[in-house]
Amino acid sequence: MSYFVMDSRTYWRKKKMNLRLQLVVAAVIILAMIYITNKIRKRQVELKYALIWYALGIVYLLFDLIPPLQIGICRLLGITVPINMLIFLAIGLILLIIFQQTIIVSKQTKMITRLAQEIGILNEEIKEQERKL
Repeated sequence: MSYFVMDSRTYWRKKKMNLRLQLVVAAVIILAMIYITNKIRKRQVELKYALIWYALGIVYLLFDLIPPLQIGICRLLGITVPINMLIFLAIGLILLIIFQQTIIVSKQTKMITRLAQEIGILNEEIKEQERKL
């Protein structure tokens, strides 16, 4: 039984994403960035949190639209199909964003607890002052 062996250049050239898939991914990214922009404009999202999503979108567009970059990263990571690399990167980056949001929620929870305690103390002081009068 003979196996067809191709050199690495031919192998990676054939592993590029097809143009239709690249355009669909680019369109989804651009639509997502427009959606984020509208949410910022309506003041539903703070700019400092949206910048992370903009950065993610730009990185994704670069990976999507520059095939040599896709191929280089795929080789580096040992991934044979470029769309799998995009999915892998998306999962990793989304996990980082979720972790960052978890840190923010934890800080805000501590702050809310402290503020609730301070309000309780202030209410007691006000009641004590009213009793004295």
